[in-house]
Amino acid sequence: MEEASFKDLNVDDLLIQQVLAEGITVPTTIQEKVVPKHLEGSDLIIEAETGSGKSLAFLLPILTKVIQDPKPFSAVIIAPTNELAMQLYSVAESLCQKTELVVHSYIGSGNKKRQLERLKKQKPHVVFGTPDRVLSLAEEKKLKLQQTQYVVIDEADQLLQDEKSQHTVTKISQRVGKEAQYALCSATFPTELARSLEKNIPDPLHIQAKTQIPLSIDHVWVESEKRKKIDTVRQLIATMDKQKGIVFTSTIEKAEETVDKLTYKKVKAVSLIGVSDKQDRKQAIDRFRGGEADVLVATELAARGLDIADVDYVINLDPPTSNTSYIHRAGRTGRVGRRGLVITLSDETQVDLIKKRSKGCGVSIEKRQLRHGKLQA
Repeated sequence: MEEASFKDLNVDDLLIQQVLAEGITVPTTIQEKVVPKHLEGSDLIIEAETGSGKSLAFLLPILTKVIQDPKPFSAVIIAPTNELAMQLYSVAESLCQKTELVVHSYIGSGNKKRQLERLKKQKPHVVFGTPDRVLSLAEEKKLKLQQTQYVVIDEADQLLQDEKSQHTVTKISQRVGKEAQYALCSATFPTELARSLEKNIPDPLHIQAKTQIPLSIDHVWVESEKRKKIDTVRQLIATMDKQKGIVFTSTIEKAEETVDKLTYKKVKAVSLIGVSDKQDRKQAIDRFRGGEADVLVATELAARGLDIADVDYVINLDPPTSNTSYIHRAGRTGRVGRRGLVITLSDETQVDLIKKRSKGCGVSIEKRQLRHGKLQA
């Protein structure tokens, strides 16, 4: 069967030019499913993994429609963290380079006075922001949400499970016009989470992209004693020749211990953990993304919503305890057709977990050994 093109999906030509310039030539599965339905006007629940292309899945149809009918505050995209809101904003800003659309970001860590001045000078067509700041500007009547036609709530499960965030999102939705079209996006989305917004989206279309691990990823496991695992990680990193990698740990404490020991051994590592200060988190991500650090150490929760395309490998300090967890972690590498490698460390008591993950995720996880500074069969 012939692959669909972005032209087939009725995406605006100016946006297609930018997508192609980024080296993206064909839509992903989730984009093929979402773009036509969004263009038709359906309210959507989009369930897809990070790396599946879900950001473009909602941005392309929204920007296409706003290009056709450009009005201030046409679209509002809400994300739970400053970092994710800025990532989405950057993608949209790049997409809109050849258009006349104005996109702005309003995040909690930004200078509110400057944001207000910017709003006074120029009314954006598309707004990206965190819930608290968007609501605050709306309550001051600076963001005119009653004019908004399209609303996106990204990482919706995270926002709707937290009572304070849920309350804020609900207040935002109450200010948006009743005819607005909604898209709720997340990697996992229990249906009951939509209930808090059911007045606005009484009959959403639920679209899922079947979770598959790309064939471009190789999977291996290495036996290591529990007390020696961090040193084994260091040895593995040394074999990677300055490539970019993420090390996953089960706990915040283990992430801190890992980054401390790696740094002591002169590995350029930064940590990304759930309790980090927001500014520290941004600096860590910027250092990793910019190449100042070769390794990012994180828990699965801390890495949520993180979108870095050029990760060469992932190391699991311990075998993930669920298939979903393995898939989430593996999905950080091998993106956009690149080769990727997932290495899982296992002590003698964890070998059964390796077998479970291999069977449950439908991948072959082969045993390797570290010999003479190389991974060998």
